[in-house]
Amino acid sequence: MKPLKKFTQYYTDDKNKWEYWEAHRKCILSIIKDRIIDVQGNCDNVAIFGAGHCNDLDLFELSKLYNEILLLDKNTQHMEDGIKSQNLNKNSNSKISIIGGIDFCGITPTFYDDLERLLKDGVKYKNIQKFIRKEANNLSKPSLPLNHRNNFSTVISTAVHSQICIKAVALLGEYIDNYSRKEVLKLNDEIGYLYSKAVKIYNDLIISLANDSGSILFILDHSEISDISKNLKLLPILEQNLNEGKLTDNLVITQNCRVRGSIDCTKDIEKRKKNKAFVEDEEFIHQWLWRFENKKYYLVYAYTIKKGRLIS
Repeated sequence: MKPLKKFTQYYTDDKNKWEYWEAHRKCILSIIKDRIIDVQGNCDNVAIFGAGHCNDLDLFELSKLYNEILLLDKNTQHMEDGIKSQNLNKNSNSKISIIGGIDFCGITPTFYDDLERLLKDGVKYKNIQKFIRKEANNLSKPSLPLNHRNNFSTVISTAVHSQICIKAVALLGEYIDNYSRKEVLKLNDEIGYLYSKAVKIYNDLIISLANDSGSILFILDHSEISDISKNLKLLPILEQNLNEGKLTDNLVITQNCRVRGSIDCTKDIEKRKKNKAFVEDEEFIHQWLWRFENKKYYLVYAYTIKKGRLIS
């Protein structure tokens, strides 16, 4: 990851997200229909991590595909507002349940407050390194109701991996002037270690909800293309490569604007695979450009895999 600059707001409250994200929603729905239901026949129930305001989920269409929909997010209110905003009929609403208020990777509730205090006070970077390392080595998988374990025919993670530990990155950027460039890089590396540990915990959680023949869909916001990143010129090239099926080329030209978390996810899944040929087969890989907001896009990298092909 590039050395951090002063922290700027990662996401803005954009009222046009439902409109902007229409194509993104359709891509997600298409994968579910074409890769999971039509091919693998898994259409009983679905658990979706990172539901948020549900702007990337067409809940009405999903309710026609599944008998039960479980939405999970750290913020319960966001999910409630998102469901309400879609004006669902009684039948669709009856299929939806939510679980909120949990950290998907087991971060200690006071971790970020403690980290901010250390950074703000200019505590020696080695002490902060030890603090972050201790947190990383003591993560534990969050607990969910026992009846959800090994229960879902489909489990989906939608743009969650990039959000894991992102507050730690933001805090380091906020107090970057308290440390030398060398110290910032060392702390950034330590946060990277925390990321890798947290991603594994999160993937454990995802896998634990899928039943033995269940399908898991990973939706990763792989790279940011934006006005702030000064790389909007890549858009026409990426679009052309998508039209020509040159998916690997897109990963190469966006390697300098990758979003932390997506790479950690794929590395972890690679280690778990029983069938080494899986992700390398582009038939199973999906890419598209997600218009996140005005002058901000993400190159999305998504793939499905059966739980039975993973080592948990």
